[in-house]
Amino acid sequence: MWEFMEGLVRLSVLKKKGTKDARDAGMTLPDCVEEMMHEHVLKYGKEQLSSHSEARVALGSLPCRRVMQLHRTAMRKVFELHAKVDKSKETIELSEFMGLFQLGGLVDSSSSGDGSTLSRKEVENAFIFAQLDEEMAALWRATVNPCTTLIFPEFFEAVGRIALKKFQSDGISSVDRKLHEMCQLIIAGPAGLPHNEHGIGALRPTSRSGRRAPLMPQMKSMMTGLKEHARPA
Repeated sequence: MWEFMEGLVRLSVLKKKGTKDARDAGMTLPDCVEEMMHEHVLKYGKEQLSSHSEARVALGSLPCRRVMQLHRTAMRKVFELHAKVDKSKETIELSEFMGLFQLGGLVDSSSSGDGSTLSRKEVENAFIFAQLDEEMAALWRATVNPCTTLIFPEFFEAVGRIALKKFQSDGISSVDRKLHEMCQLIIAGPAGLPHNEHGIGALRPTSRSGRRAPLMPQMKSMMTGLKEHARPA
């Protein structure tokens, strides 16, 4: 890891100065590294999720599974809190799912969303694609009385899809970080649990201005992804 980082530092200086002394560039070493990381490394180290199937694969990765395990107890309580139609608490209705995010202030209930909130259509899409592929989703929309319930694992995937949608402008944070933050917003928010029922990891969410992680944790995440990609099948 450290040799990899040293190589990036050397490349950042060479890119700005060629083979000249770094003091002659008019640009400090930290500036060189910062520009290199944000403009040429990190934004290409994260997968761009261009389809619903790719989102499912990303949410099924080991880091995301660890986040789900971390929040499973608290999120299960949130699920059961809002699952009122099914007395057994095994499924949640689309209307209840939508209400959860409206109560949490994450959905614009009157329009198509304003950038800071999601539209009802986007939340509905997350709900549908958590259980169906794109072809089946088209049939779902054309059905008079489609299935409008999710079991808990599908619910958790739908939450992950909403995290990807809400934080899609963040090209630096990893998928598991986005999922983690969404779980925190739900658990500690108005639609979540009373304070004394918060599960492990259910901390108050960070401010919007504090979302960007330090470079080293991001690089560790990217290195893990590169190693998994390079591992033979």
